[in-house]
Amino acid sequence: MEDGHKSRSCDPSGKCTGMEPKCTPLDCGVLTKPAFGKMEYNSTLYLSESKYTCHEEYSFKGGTPTRTCNETGHWND
Repeated sequence: MEDGHKSRSCDPSGKCTGMEPKCTPLDCGVLTKPAFGKMEYNSTLYLSESKYTCHEEYSFKGGTPTRTCNETGHWND
């Protein structure tokens, strides 16, 4: 993710307008642990995966047991 301005103009003295561009990692944030199950992931950054598993005697229903941090900064469903 980019912070600051995408372009800047500078005058002959070297003074520039706007904020200096800065790239920061795209972070999807922490997920909530499912009831009667667990999730495993090593990172919350872009393209990271989270895998859900259910405790014994429970089964997974709805959605997908694997979620990926996508380019919009959200976990896919």
